[in-house]
Amino acid sequence: MALTEEDKLEEWAVNLINDYEASGNYSSSEPKRIGRFSGELVANPEAYYELLDMARSQNLTGKELVQTIRSIEDLLLGAKQSIKNPKIKVMVDSMSFNPSDRRQLISDVIHHLYAQRTGGDTLRKLSQQERKSGRNILRSEGYEWGNIPKNLRSLFRSWHLYSDRLQGAERIGADRVRQGIEVKDLQNPVMHPSGMDVNPTRTIRGATTAEEAVYGVGGSPGMLAQMEAQKEATLAVEADPNLQRTQQAVDELFGSQYDPEASGKALAERRQLGIDKADELADVFEAAARNSPGVRILNGVARWIPGDKEDYLLGAGLAVAGAGSTLLAGGSPAQAAETGRRVAVDVATQDFQDINTALTTERKKDLPTLQRDFQGLAGVSNVATLIPGIRVGSAVASLVFTGAGVAVGNRIKRDESKERRQQFLTNPRYVNPDDDHVLTQTDKSFKTGRY
Repeated sequence: MALTEEDKLEEWAVNLINDYEASGNYSSSEPKRIGRFSGELVANPEAYYELLDMARSQNLTGKELVQTIRSIEDLLLGAKQSIKNPKIKVMVDSMSFNPSDRRQLISDVIHHLYAQRTGGDTLRKLSQQERKSGRNILRSEGYEWGNIPKNLRSLFRSWHLYSDRLQGAERIGADRVRQGIEVKDLQNPVMHPSGMDVNPTRTIRGATTAEEAVYGVGGSPGMLAQMEAQKEATLAVEADPNLQRTQQAVDELFGSQYDPEASGKALAERRQLGIDKADELADVFEAAARNSPGVRILNGVARWIPGDKEDYLLGAGLAVAGAGSTLLAGGSPAQAAETGRRVAVDVATQDFQDINTALTTERKKDLPTLQRDFQGLAGVSNVATLIPGIRVGSAVASLVFTGAGVAVGNRIKRDESKERRQQFLTNPRYVNPDDDHVLTQTDKSFKTGRY
Protein backbone atom coordinates (compact mmCIF):
# COMPACT_ATOMS: atom_id res chain seq x y z
CA MET A 1 0.00 0.00 0.00
CA ALA A 2 1.38 3.40 -1.02
CA LEU A 3 2.22 5.90 1.70
CA THR A 4 0.05 9.01 2.01
CA GLU A 5 1.57 12.48 2.33
CA GLU A 6 0.86 12.34 6.07
CA ASP A 7 2.66 8.98 6.28
CA LYS A 8 5.65 10.49 4.51
CA LEU A 9 5.72 13.40 6.96
CA GLU A 10 5.70 11.04 9.92
CA GLU A 11 8.39 8.86 8.34
CA TRP A 12 10.58 11.92 7.73
CA ALA A 13 10.20 13.08 11.34
CA VAL A 14 10.86 9.64 12.85
CA ASN A 15 13.97 9.16 10.69
CA LEU A 16 15.18 12.64 11.66
CA ILE A 17 14.87 11.80 15.36
CA ASN A 18 16.44 8.36 14.87
CA ASP A 19 19.44 9.97 13.13
CA TYR A 20 19.74 12.50 15.94
CA GLU A 21 19.76 9.69 18.48
CA ALA A 22 22.37 7.73 16.50
CA SER A 23 24.66 10.80 16.31
CA GLY A 24 25.34 10.76 20.05
CA ASN A 25 25.76 14.54 19.93
CA TYR A 26 23.77 15.41 23.06
CA SER A 27 23.90 15.46 26.86
CA SER A 28 23.47 12.40 29.07
CA SER A 29 19.86 13.29 29.88
CA GLU A 30 18.80 13.62 26.24
CA PRO A 31 18.15 9.92 25.39
CA LYS A 32 15.22 9.82 27.79
CA ARG A 33 13.73 12.94 26.21
CA ILE A 34 14.25 11.49 22.73
CA GLY A 35 12.41 8.34 23.75
CA ARG A 36 9.57 10.22 25.41
CA PHE A 37 8.83 12.75 22.69
CA SER A 38 9.40 10.38 19.77
CA GLY A 39 6.92 8.13 21.57
CA GLU A 40 4.46 11.01 21.58
CA LEU A 41 4.98 11.53 17.86
CA VAL A 42 4.27 7.91 16.85
CA ALA A 43 1.32 7.66 19.25
CA ASN A 44 -0.41 10.80 18.06
CA PRO A 45 1.00 11.91 14.68
CA GLU A 46 -2.24 13.51 13.49
CA ALA A 47 -1.82 16.39 15.95
CA TYR A 48 1.57 17.26 14.46
CA TYR A 49 1.09 17.09 10.68
CA GLU A 50 0.97 20.90 10.33
CA LEU A 51 3.98 21.25 12.58
CA LEU A 52 5.94 18.58 10.70
CA ASP A 53 5.21 20.23 7.38
CA MET A 54 6.59 23.54 8.69
CA ALA A 55 9.53 21.79 10.34
CA ARG A 56 10.49 20.07 7.11
CA SER A 57 10.23 23.27 5.08
CA GLN A 58 12.44 25.08 7.60
CA ASN A 59 14.99 22.24 7.81
CA LEU A 60 14.57 21.74 11.54
CA THR A 61 17.16 19.46 13.14
CA GLY A 62 16.27 16.36 15.15
CA LYS A 63 17.11 18.22 18.33
CA GLU A 64 14.85 21.14 17.43
CA LEU A 65 11.98 18.80 16.59
CA VAL A 66 12.25 17.06 19.96
CA GLN A 67 12.33 20.48 21.67
CA THR A 68 9.23 21.58 19.77
CA ILE A 69 7.18 18.53 20.79
CA ARG A 70 8.40 19.01 24.35
CA SER A 71 7.31 22.68 24.31
CA ILE A 72 3.81 21.67 23.26
CA GLU A 73 3.64 19.16 26.11
CA ASP A 74 4.82 21.79 28.59
CA LEU A 75 1.74 23.84 27.71
CA LEU A 76 -0.57 20.84 28.12
CA LEU A 77 0.88 19.88 31.50
CA GLY A 78 0.73 23.44 32.79
CA ALA A 79 4.51 23.57 33.17
CA LYS A 80 4.74 26.76 31.13
CA GLN A 81 2.29 29.43 30.09
CA SER A 82 4.06 30.29 26.84
CA ILE A 83 6.93 29.21 24.57
CA LYS A 84 10.05 31.36 24.82
CA ASN A 85 11.93 30.12 21.75
CA PRO A 86 10.66 32.49 19.00
CA LYS A 87 11.19 30.01 16.17
CA ILE A 88 9.23 27.28 17.92
CA LYS A 89 6.59 29.73 19.17
CA VAL A 90 5.79 30.92 15.63
CA MET A 91 5.27 27.36 14.42
CA VAL A 92 3.13 26.27 17.38
CA ASP A 93 1.01 29.45 17.27
CA SER A 94 0.23 28.82 13.61
CA MET A 95 -1.06 25.28 14.25
CA SER A 96 -4.82 24.66 14.34
CA PHE A 97 -4.13 22.43 17.35
CA ASN A 98 -4.09 24.86 20.26
CA PRO A 99 -2.33 23.21 23.24
CA SER A 100 -3.44 24.59 26.61
CA ASP A 101 -3.22 23.67 30.28
CA ARG A 102 -5.26 20.51 31.00
CA ARG A 103 -5.22 20.71 34.81
CA GLN A 104 -8.37 21.21 36.87
CA LEU A 105 -6.32 22.48 39.87
CA ILE A 106 -2.99 24.26 39.72
CA SER A 107 -1.59 21.76 42.23
CA ASP A 108 -2.59 18.74 40.12
CA VAL A 109 -0.44 16.39 38.06
CA ILE A 110 -1.41 15.53 34.49
CA HIS A 111 -1.39 11.75 34.34
CA HIS A 112 -1.22 9.82 31.08
CA LEU A 113 -3.60 6.86 31.28
CA TYR A 114 -1.36 5.15 28.74
CA ALA A 115 2.25 6.27 28.80
CA GLN A 116 3.83 7.87 25.77
CA ARG A 117 6.65 5.37 26.23
CA THR A 118 4.32 2.37 25.97
CA GLY A 119 6.25 -0.22 24.01
CA GLY A 120 9.48 1.72 24.44
CA ASP A 121 11.07 2.23 21.01
CA THR A 122 9.06 -0.55 19.35
CA LEU A 123 6.93 1.49 16.94
CA ARG A 124 9.67 4.00 16.23
CA LYS A 125 11.96 1.23 14.98
CA LEU A 126 9.40 -0.28 12.59
CA SER A 127 8.88 0.72 8.97
CA GLN A 128 6.28 3.42 8.42
CA GLN A 129 3.69 1.00 7.07
CA GLU A 130 4.12 -1.47 9.95
CA ARG A 131 4.14 1.39 12.48
CA LYS A 132 0.85 2.71 11.14
CA SER A 133 -0.71 -0.77 11.11
CA GLY A 134 0.37 -1.48 14.68
CA ARG A 135 -1.05 1.83 15.88
CA ASN A 136 -4.35 1.15 14.09
CA ILE A 137 -4.63 -2.32 15.68
CA LEU A 138 -4.21 -0.84 19.16
CA ARG A 139 -6.71 1.91 18.43
CA SER A 140 -9.23 -0.67 17.20
CA GLU A 141 -8.87 -2.36 20.61
CA GLY A 142 -9.80 0.93 22.28
CA TYR A 143 -6.29 2.09 23.18
CA GLU A 144 -5.45 5.64 22.15
CA TRP A 145 -2.48 7.31 23.74
CA GLY A 146 -0.30 10.39 23.54
CA ASN A 147 -1.16 13.98 24.47
CA ILE A 148 -4.83 13.80 23.55
CA PRO A 149 -7.52 14.92 26.03
CA LYS A 150 -9.05 11.45 26.47
CA ASN A 151 -5.64 10.09 27.56
CA LEU A 152 -4.90 12.88 30.04
CA ARG A 153 -6.23 13.02 33.59
CA SER A 154 -5.85 15.92 35.96
CA LEU A 155 -4.99 13.93 39.07
CA PHE A 156 -4.60 14.82 42.73
CA ARG A 157 -1.00 14.13 43.76
CA SER A 158 -2.08 11.92 46.65
CA TRP A 159 -2.98 9.20 44.12
CA HIS A 160 -0.24 9.63 41.51
CA LEU A 161 3.20 8.46 42.62
CA TYR A 162 4.66 7.71 46.03
CA SER A 163 7.70 9.89 45.32
CA ASP A 164 5.51 12.93 44.52
CA ARG A 165 5.51 15.95 46.81
CA LEU A 166 2.19 17.43 47.86
CA GLN A 167 1.54 20.93 46.59
CA GLY A 168 -1.04 23.70 46.86
CA ALA A 169 -4.35 22.82 48.51
CA GLU A 170 -3.26 19.21 49.07
CA ARG A 171 -0.18 20.40 50.94
CA ILE A 172 -2.18 22.76 53.13
CA GLY A 173 -4.89 20.23 53.91
CA ALA A 174 -2.43 17.43 54.73
CA ASP A 175 -0.37 19.71 56.98
CA ARG A 176 -3.44 20.33 59.08
CA VAL A 177 -3.49 16.61 59.83
CA ARG A 178 0.24 16.18 60.35
CA GLN A 179 3.02 18.59 59.46
CA GLY A 180 5.28 17.48 56.61
CA ILE A 181 3.22 14.47 55.52
CA GLU A 182 3.86 13.33 51.93
CA VAL A 183 2.21 11.01 49.39
CA LYS A 184 4.17 7.98 50.56
CA ASP A 185 2.85 8.55 54.10
CA LEU A 186 -0.78 8.59 52.94
CA GLN A 187 -0.45 5.10 51.39
CA ASN A 188 -3.30 5.61 48.92
CA PRO A 189 -3.32 3.42 45.79
CA VAL A 190 -1.29 5.19 43.10
CA MET A 191 -1.33 5.25 39.31
CA HIS A 192 2.31 4.19 39.04
CA PRO A 193 2.62 1.13 41.31
CA SER A 194 5.88 -0.72 41.58
CA GLY A 195 6.26 -4.36 40.61
CA MET A 196 3.76 -4.52 37.72
CA ASP A 197 3.67 -7.94 36.07
CA VAL A 198 4.15 -6.32 32.65
CA ASN A 199 6.60 -3.47 32.18
CA PRO A 200 4.58 -0.97 30.10
CA THR A 201 7.61 0.85 28.67
CA ARG A 202 9.69 -2.16 27.64
CA THR A 203 10.70 -2.29 23.97
CA ILE A 204 9.34 -5.44 22.32
CA ARG A 205 12.61 -7.08 21.30
CA GLY A 206 12.67 -8.72 17.89
CA ALA A 207 9.42 -7.12 16.70
CA THR A 208 9.59 -6.31 12.98
CA THR A 209 5.89 -6.40 12.09
CA ALA A 210 2.77 -4.72 13.44
CA GLU A 211 1.43 -8.03 14.77
CA GLU A 212 4.66 -8.81 16.64
CA ALA A 213 4.71 -5.32 18.14
CA VAL A 214 1.11 -5.60 19.32
CA TYR A 215 0.88 -9.25 20.38
CA GLY A 216 4.49 -10.00 21.33
CA VAL A 217 7.37 -12.15 20.13
CA GLY A 218 8.45 -15.61 21.34
CA GLY A 219 6.00 -15.72 24.21
CA SER A 220 6.94 -12.28 25.54
CA PRO A 221 4.06 -9.83 25.94
CA GLY A 222 3.51 -7.12 23.35
CA MET A 223 2.09 -3.62 23.44
CA LEU A 224 -1.48 -4.83 23.85
CA ALA A 225 -0.58 -6.52 27.14
CA GLN A 226 1.24 -3.36 28.20
CA MET A 227 -1.87 -1.29 27.52
CA GLU A 228 -4.07 -3.74 29.42
CA ALA A 229 -1.74 -3.64 32.45
CA GLN A 230 -1.92 0.16 32.56
CA LYS A 231 -5.70 0.08 32.25
CA GLU A 232 -5.92 -2.36 35.16
CA ALA A 233 -3.73 -0.10 37.34
CA THR A 234 -5.84 2.94 36.47
CA LEU A 235 -9.14 1.20 37.25
CA ALA A 236 -7.77 0.06 40.63
CA VAL A 237 -6.99 3.64 41.62
CA GLU A 238 -10.21 5.12 40.22
CA ALA A 239 -12.17 2.60 42.34
CA ASP A 240 -10.66 3.95 45.57
CA PRO A 241 -13.57 5.30 47.66
CA ASN A 242 -11.43 8.06 49.15
CA LEU A 243 -10.48 9.36 45.69
CA GLN A 244 -14.11 9.20 44.57
CA ARG A 245 -15.28 11.12 47.65
CA THR A 246 -12.57 13.73 47.17
CA GLN A 247 -13.36 14.33 43.49
CA GLN A 248 -17.06 14.51 44.30
CA ALA A 249 -16.37 17.07 47.03
CA VAL A 250 -14.31 19.19 44.60
CA ASP A 251 -17.08 18.93 42.00
CA GLU A 252 -19.68 20.04 44.55
CA LEU A 253 -17.48 22.93 45.65
CA PHE A 254 -17.05 24.09 42.04
CA GLY A 255 -20.65 23.43 41.04
CA SER A 256 -19.71 21.24 38.05
CA GLN A 257 -18.28 17.80 37.30
CA TYR A 258 -14.68 17.46 36.15
CA ASP A 259 -14.50 16.46 32.49
CA PRO A 260 -11.06 15.37 31.17
CA GLU A 261 -12.14 16.36 27.66
CA ALA A 262 -13.45 19.82 28.63
CA SER A 263 -12.30 22.86 26.70
CA GLY A 264 -9.19 24.75 27.74
CA LYS A 265 -11.42 27.69 28.70
CA ALA A 266 -13.57 25.53 30.99
CA LEU A 267 -10.51 24.07 32.72
CA ALA A 268 -9.03 27.55 33.17
CA GLU A 269 -12.26 28.66 34.86
CA ARG A 270 -12.09 25.60 37.10
CA ARG A 271 -8.50 26.42 38.14
CA GLN A 272 -9.58 29.96 38.98
CA LEU A 273 -12.33 28.58 41.21
CA GLY A 274 -9.64 26.61 43.03
CA ILE A 275 -7.81 29.88 43.69
CA ASP A 276 -10.95 31.75 44.72
CA LYS A 277 -12.04 28.95 47.06
CA ALA A 278 -8.60 28.07 48.38
CA ASP A 279 -9.71 27.66 52.01
CA GLU A 280 -12.64 25.38 51.18
CA LEU A 281 -10.45 23.35 48.82
CA ALA A 282 -7.92 22.81 51.59
CA ASP A 283 -10.77 21.54 53.78
CA VAL A 284 -11.54 18.90 51.14
CA PHE A 285 -7.95 17.67 51.09
CA GLU A 286 -7.73 17.71 54.87
CA ALA A 287 -10.63 15.26 54.91
CA ALA A 288 -8.95 13.21 52.18
CA ALA A 289 -5.74 12.98 54.19
CA ARG A 290 -7.59 11.97 57.36
CA ASN A 291 -9.33 9.20 55.41
CA SER A 292 -6.13 7.84 53.87
CA PRO A 293 -4.80 4.47 55.09
CA GLY A 294 -1.45 5.86 56.25
CA VAL A 295 -2.89 8.60 58.44
CA ARG A 296 -5.14 6.09 60.16
CA ILE A 297 -2.05 4.49 61.63
CA LEU A 298 -0.91 6.13 64.86
CA ASN A 299 2.82 5.76 65.40
CA GLY A 300 2.74 2.29 63.83
CA VAL A 301 0.80 0.85 66.79
CA ALA A 302 -2.93 1.44 66.48
CA ARG A 303 -5.24 2.09 63.56
CA TRP A 304 -7.86 4.68 64.30
CA ILE A 305 -10.56 2.70 62.56
CA PRO A 306 -13.25 1.31 64.88
CA GLY A 307 -13.30 -2.45 64.63
CA ASP A 308 -9.70 -3.09 63.52
CA LYS A 309 -7.83 -5.69 65.52
CA GLU A 310 -5.23 -3.14 66.66
CA ASP A 311 -8.01 -1.07 68.22
CA TYR A 312 -9.35 -4.09 70.04
CA LEU A 313 -5.93 -5.00 71.42
CA LEU A 314 -4.92 -1.49 72.49
CA GLY A 315 -8.39 -0.60 73.76
CA ALA A 316 -8.74 -3.83 75.72
CA GLY A 317 -5.30 -3.50 77.31
CA LEU A 318 -5.85 0.08 78.46
CA ALA A 319 -9.41 -0.69 79.60
CA VAL A 320 -8.19 -3.53 81.83
CA ALA A 321 -5.49 -1.29 83.28
CA GLY A 322 -8.01 1.48 84.00
CA ALA A 323 -10.47 -0.90 85.62
CA GLY A 324 -7.69 -2.40 87.74
CA SER A 325 -6.53 0.99 89.00
CA THR A 326 -10.11 1.82 90.01
CA LEU A 327 -10.39 -1.39 92.05
CA LEU A 328 -7.02 -0.75 93.71
CA ALA A 329 -8.22 2.73 94.67
CA GLY A 330 -11.20 1.21 96.48
CA GLY A 331 -13.79 1.55 93.77
CA SER A 332 -16.65 -0.86 93.25
CA PRO A 333 -16.77 -3.40 90.41
CA ALA A 334 -19.42 -1.25 88.71
CA GLN A 335 -17.13 1.79 88.90
CA ALA A 336 -14.23 -0.30 87.55
CA ALA A 337 -16.38 -1.48 84.64
CA GLU A 338 -17.41 2.08 83.84
CA THR A 339 -13.76 3.24 83.93
CA GLY A 340 -12.79 0.41 81.60
CA ARG A 341 -15.57 1.34 79.20
CA ARG A 342 -14.55 5.01 79.14
CA VAL A 343 -10.90 4.14 78.52
CA ALA A 344 -11.83 1.86 75.63
CA VAL A 345 -13.94 4.62 74.10
CA ASP A 346 -11.15 7.14 74.59
CA VAL A 347 -8.80 5.02 72.48
CA ALA A 348 -10.97 5.81 69.45
CA THR A 349 -11.08 9.56 70.22
CA GLN A 350 -8.65 12.34 69.51
CA ASP A 351 -7.00 12.44 72.96
CA PHE A 352 -4.33 9.79 72.41
CA GLN A 353 -3.65 11.08 68.91
CA ASP A 354 -3.18 14.61 70.26
CA ILE A 355 -0.76 13.34 72.89
CA ASN A 356 1.20 11.34 70.34
CA THR A 357 1.39 14.28 67.91
CA ALA A 358 2.65 16.65 70.61
CA LEU A 359 5.36 14.17 71.64
CA THR A 360 6.56 13.02 68.21
CA THR A 361 6.38 16.10 65.96
CA GLU A 362 9.56 18.10 65.39
CA ARG A 363 9.97 20.91 67.92
CA LYS A 364 9.93 24.45 66.55
CA LYS A 365 9.44 27.89 68.03
CA ASP A 366 6.22 28.63 66.16
CA LEU A 367 2.47 28.80 66.67
CA PRO A 368 1.67 25.29 65.28
CA THR A 369 4.03 23.72 67.83
CA LEU A 370 2.43 25.76 70.62
CA GLN A 371 -1.01 24.66 69.45
CA ARG A 372 0.01 20.99 69.40
CA ASP A 373 1.42 21.34 72.92
CA PHE A 374 -1.86 22.75 74.23
CA GLN A 375 -3.80 19.99 72.44
CA GLY A 376 -1.49 17.36 73.89
CA LEU A 377 -1.91 18.76 77.41
CA ALA A 378 -5.67 18.81 76.91
CA GLY A 379 -5.48 15.17 75.84
CA VAL A 380 -3.50 14.24 78.96
CA SER A 381 -6.06 16.09 81.10
CA ASN A 382 -8.95 14.29 79.41
CA VAL A 383 -7.35 10.90 80.02
CA ALA A 384 -6.64 11.90 83.63
CA THR A 385 -10.35 12.48 84.24
CA LEU A 386 -10.67 8.70 84.18
CA ILE A 387 -8.68 8.45 87.42
CA PRO A 388 -10.78 8.70 90.61
CA GLY A 389 -9.80 11.57 92.90
CA ILE A 390 -8.47 13.99 90.28
CA ARG A 391 -11.37 14.10 87.87
CA VAL A 392 -12.57 17.61 88.71
CA GLY A 393 -9.11 19.19 88.54
CA SER A 394 -8.33 17.34 85.32
CA ALA A 395 -11.59 18.51 83.73
CA VAL A 396 -10.80 22.13 84.59
CA ALA A 397 -7.26 21.78 83.19
CA SER A 398 -8.66 20.21 80.02
CA LEU A 399 -10.98 23.19 79.50
CA VAL A 400 -8.11 25.66 79.97
CA PHE A 401 -5.73 23.85 77.61
CA THR A 402 -8.45 23.27 75.02
CA GLY A 403 -9.38 26.95 75.05
CA ALA A 404 -5.75 27.97 74.66
CA GLY A 405 -5.35 25.58 71.73
CA VAL A 406 -8.44 26.97 70.01
CA ALA A 407 -7.19 30.54 70.44
CA VAL A 408 -3.81 29.72 68.92
CA GLY A 409 -5.53 27.78 66.11
CA ASN A 410 -7.70 30.77 65.20
CA ARG A 411 -4.62 32.97 65.00
CA ILE A 412 -2.91 30.43 62.74
CA LYS A 413 -5.94 30.23 60.43
CA ARG A 414 -6.04 34.02 60.05
CA ASP A 415 -2.34 34.15 59.19
CA GLU A 416 -2.57 31.14 56.84
CA SER A 417 -5.57 32.53 54.99
CA LYS A 418 -3.67 35.67 53.99
CA GLU A 419 -0.52 33.77 53.07
CA ARG A 420 -2.37 31.02 51.20
CA ARG A 421 -4.20 33.38 48.87
CA GLN A 422 -0.97 35.12 47.96
CA GLN A 423 0.78 31.77 47.46
CA PHE A 424 -1.85 30.48 45.04
CA LEU A 425 -1.68 33.66 42.99
CA THR A 426 2.07 34.19 42.75
CA ASN A 427 3.89 30.85 42.85
CA PRO A 428 5.47 29.93 39.49
CA ARG A 429 5.14 26.35 38.23
CA TYR A 430 7.81 23.93 37.07
CA VAL A 431 7.89 20.51 35.43
CA ASN A 432 10.29 17.62 35.62
CA PRO A 433 11.37 17.42 31.94
CA ASP A 434 11.74 13.64 32.17
CA ASP A 435 8.29 12.88 33.59
CA ASP A 436 4.80 14.29 34.02
CA HIS A 437 5.19 15.82 37.48
CA VAL A 438 4.09 19.45 37.58
CA LEU A 439 5.45 21.31 40.60
CA THR A 440 4.36 24.50 42.30
CA GLN A 441 7.35 26.25 43.85
CA THR A 442 7.27 26.41 47.63
CA ASP A 443 10.98 26.62 48.41
CA LYS A 444 14.34 26.98 46.71
CA SER A 445 14.82 23.23 46.32
CA PHE A 446 12.16 23.13 43.59
CA LYS A 447 13.79 25.71 41.32
CA THR A 448 15.19 23.03 39.02
CA GLY A 449 11.87 21.22 38.79
CA ARG A 450 13.60 17.92 39.69
CA TYR A 451 13.09 15.73 42.72
